[in-house]
Amino acid sequence: MEKRRKPHPGWDCGWKWPCATGCRDLGYIVERIVSNRHCNTCFDGVITPSGFPAHLKPPLTLCRIEVMQVKPVCPTEPSIGCGTMGRVCLVLLCCVVDRCGCRGEGVAQIEVEDCCRPERAWEAGTNVRRGAQVEISNACFCAPCSFHVCLNICLHTVVSCCEMVGARPQPCNSCPTLPLYPPPCPHCSC
Repeated sequence: MEKRRKPHPGWDCGWKWPCATGCRDLGYIVERIVSNRHCNTCFDGVITPSGFPAHLKPPLTLCRIEVMQVKPVCPTEPSIGCGTMGRVCLVLLCCVVDRCGCRGEGVAQIEVEDCCRPERAWEAGTNVRRGAQVEISNACFCAPCSFHVCLNICLHTVVSCCEMVGARPQPCNSCPTLPLYPPPCPHCSC
């Protein structure tokens, strides 16, 4: 005799469509780009990365820089809003090679002018994302572990907001009233 398995409890959950006239919510949320700006700037100065492995032997060669984080620089005066001074702080991952060919990584921070900041302060509910790409045009090693660099930086700022698109839920006033099946017995009190 073959034994049959019980159906999975989630297969028949008893959920039915609200009604045949399409009263369910067909809307969805999309992200709308409000502003998308790009600009180029440069940095010429000394950076001192920290966190290099102790076994690296100078002189070090800076071979690559990646941007880990872009954040606005907030002024110290509390009456001025954050990011209104037009500067951003870039957290950089600096990849180096020593004289023996050993590789290492360190983290440095620089501040640059935010030439593509939004024109106005955005209301609540908007998202501001900043990113950057860095290209090394010149880098000279300064003992013990600093570099005098000239960097070309491409900053980009995207301001977006979320919107509801599509139909809004409507009340189901037009759903038909269906009779019970089988119809109740007119002679029974139940």
